[in-house]
Order: sequence, then structure tokens, then C-alpha cells
Amino acid sequence: MSSRNVRLTQSARANALELSRSLQAIANSSNKVDQIQTEIHRFTSLEGVDLEYLAGVNETTFRKNDPANSWTHAIIAVEVDGVRLIDNIRL
Repeated sequence: MSSRNVRLTQSARANALELSRSLQAIANSSNKVDQIQTEIHRFTSLEGVDLEYLAGVNETTFRKNDPANSWTHAIIAVEVDGVRLIDNIRL
């Protein structure tokens, strides 16, 4: 839980929990590329959530255009009710 979460309303906190749910779904998926696309689509439909990025990266370059077979992490940044939240998960 980020210290920024205190700035979120109760409904915004529920949306903020979607970050970790999405990252976990990506980490557990056998097709991470497709799962990232699924999660991006899901985030675009959430009210009050503006997705900045959701991508797979490797820990050396952290570029969002790294080939999928080199990914070590999934990273996400969103704005929820004006609060920027970031998270990542090791794949």
C-alpha cells in the first residue's frame, strides 16, 4: 500500500487494487503478450482510471519495446482520480 492511497476515495481504492490484480494475472499467464493486451483493454473500460502504460520489460533496459522472451517484469502506471500509481511484478 502506497502512501498515496490515503489520497484516494473508497471507490478509487477499489480501482487501485486492479493494478495488482492485473499484474498477478500477467505473471500467472502462459501468454504474457496476450494477457497484457487483455489487461490494457480492461483498464480502458474502468471509470476514473487513466492508463499511462502497461508493459513487459527486462531488468537490464526497462524499455517498453523489449522482446517478450526477455521480459523479467511487468510494469504499470495509472492515474486514479488524479493520483498517479505505479507498480511492477517479477515475471
